[in-house]
Amino acid sequence: MESLDRRHVAGQQYSRRRADSIQAIAVSATPTEAEFTTTRAHPCHAHELVRVDSLLIYSHVEPAGAWYCNRCERRGSVLQQRYPWHCVSPPGVMPPCQYDMCDECFFGSMHPLHEHRLRLTDANVTYAGENGIWAC
Repeated sequence: MESLDRRHVAGQQYSRRRADSIQAIAVSATPTEAEFTTTRAHPCHAHELVRVDSLLIYSHVEPAGAWYCNRCERRGSVLQQRYPWHCVSPPGVMPPCQYDMCDECFFGSMHPLHEHRLRLTDANVTYAGENGIWAC
């Protein structure tokens, strides 16, 4: 219970900060060449992910290139994002994993009352030592 109290006090300290003093880290709208060729692990998915062009991966769906984020369940068209993070299923995984993730879920997002990026997570994993209990 002591660690919950420490987080609560830390949360109060962050909430007193002025929103304009927080510098947001911009996520590039146009991916780099390395993102299309380098796989990355993410704590929310069992397999590695790589940046893809949804028009190439999902050319067979209607409308062409339509996808949705498996983490937040928003559609790529709503996010206005053409380049999701797509699962690279290991050989032998059948059927192939069709897991996709948007930039916000992959990188996390900034909040005006906290200085670091925040990412959706499973509290049971993040706070396993405290039985998934956390405080805002």
